[in-house]
Order: sequence, then C-alpha cells, then structure tokens
Amino acid sequence: MAKIHLWQEETKIIDNLVHVSTTIEMSNQSQVNLWYRFSLKYQEDINTNCDSFVIATILLAMSQGCD
Repeated sequence: MAKIHLWQEETKIIDNLVHVSTTIEMSNQSQVNLWYRFSLKYQEDINTNCDSFVIATILLAMSQGCD
C-alpha cells in the first residue's frame, strides 16, 4: 500500500509571524511544503507536534489510497 510521509520543519519567526511547516512526501517521491503562519502573540499556544499537518493531509492520503 502507498504511503505518505510528513517531515516537520523547524518552527521559525518570519516578519513577526510564527511559521510552522512540514514537507509532505507522496508515494511517487514528489514533495509539497505545507505551512501555517500565526501572529507572534499565539506562539505559546502553538502545538509543536505534527497533528495539524496529519489532519490537513488525511483527505489527500485517502484519495491516493495511502496507508
């Protein structure tokens, strides 16, 4: 069964925004970068695990028949 891998990137501060991103690697080895940006005032509230990226990727995985 095909798989999708998520590679979480380092959280960065860019232009007073918290930039959280991950690289999504598809089963055909193509890669896409998915990111979220938040106001700096929410930095303490941002979850540092990969859950939000898993949720964002689940429909893609299902449509490609991934495990």
